[in-house]
Amino acid sequence: CQLSQLTTTASPVISCGATGLSLTNTIYATTVPSATHYQFEFSKNAYLRKITVPTNSVALSFVTNPLQNNNCYDVRVRVSMDGGLTYCPFGAVCTITIGVAICGNALVLEAGDGGMDPDAHLTVWPNPNDGALVNLALTDFDVTLNTVAVDVTDVYGKLVSTRTIPVKDGYLNTAIAFGPELAPGMYLVNLTAGEQRFTERLVIE
Repeated sequence: CQLSQLTTTASPVISCGATGLSLTNTIYATTVPSATHYQFEFSKNAYLRKITVPTNSVALSFVTNPLQNNNCYDVRVRVSMDGGLTYCPFGAVCTITIGVAICGNALVLEAGDGGMDPDAHLTVWPNPNDGALVNLALTDFDVTLNTVAVDVTDVYGKLVSTRTIPVKDGYLNTAIAFGPELAPGMYLVNLTAGEQRFTERLVIE
């Protein structure tokens, strides 16, 4: 049995970790040779929806029990090789964002950091991105800080880029050109502001 999950490469698009999707978009799973059916499972809190299709793509425009705009969903995919009688196990979980929303893992605070402002969060856009120019915004963090550290890791935890960025008055709004540093794929943008740490997914196409 071969596992499948949402695509992490631009083949044809990166669906795993995609943000800013609309309900008219289509997401894709990795192709499994000889698979007859792909089952996409969408979940969020009490919401659970499974869609079974004969191809490795599914449109987000459900009629029954539809997805909601400005929400994040966990998506798993599994395949059947015998016309839907039996299924292989689900592959890795990926998160997609419909519209604009802060996913549960978009804001990561280190344990023991008392006194943090719960309204502070990191925004990364456009996402997906071609890597030419990535915008970062962070507000409501420690106003005494003069710099923040930004590092980017791949999905295996390997550090691929690091920068120190000047800030003032608890506000950051900047653009970073990564260029050839980031090959197509999914990354984690990690920003450290004093004792606070924020993480956001970034998809490079």
